[in-house]
Amino acid sequence: MKTFFKWFLISFTGFLILLFGVAGLLSDKYSVERSVSVYAPQDSVFLAVADLRTWENWNPWFLVDSNMTSNIEIKENFVGSSWEWDSKQIGKGKLTITNVFPYDSIRAKMEFIFPKKSVVDEYWFFKKKGDSTIVTWRHDGDLEYPMGRILGLWSDNMLGPTFEDGLKLLKNYVEGK
Repeated sequence: MKTFFKWFLISFTGFLILLFGVAGLLSDKYSVERSVSVYAPQDSVFLAVADLRTWENWNPWFLVDSNMTSNIEIKENFVGSSWEWDSKQIGKGKLTITNVFPYDSIRAKMEFIFPKKSVVDEYWFFKKKGDSTIVTWRHDGDLEYPMGRILGLWSDNMLGPTFEDGLKLLKNYVEGK
């Protein structure tokens, strides 16, 4: 029994050293980005994102929990506009638009309050290409040491499909499909 306990203790200690060592080598930041081409003028696509009142028509998070409560506040020129949500499935948080460069880009701060406090930066870019607009949705955040950094290896796989779904919904909404 002592041999087993000794082997277990050495193995567990080795695992922790490996875990903390690998985590120390990993980035403390993550970024998820997806793009889609929308057959619509740049200003139409931009306004569908900048005006948070339209988000219930295309934002994938609204589809996750139909019982989610939300409060949207719109400010002139959209800077300072915010969307607060409270949901049993996706938690509680607030998104606030911090910068708007009309028809070109939007920057927002997203604060997650529950189940885990964190703050991320969200970006939207709009680029005219012929009769279409290329829309890029990017999400940048920090990863805590050690587990956040390890879980960060899967951040693109976890968030990417949701961004893709949201961009498809945005495309359909703006194109009137």
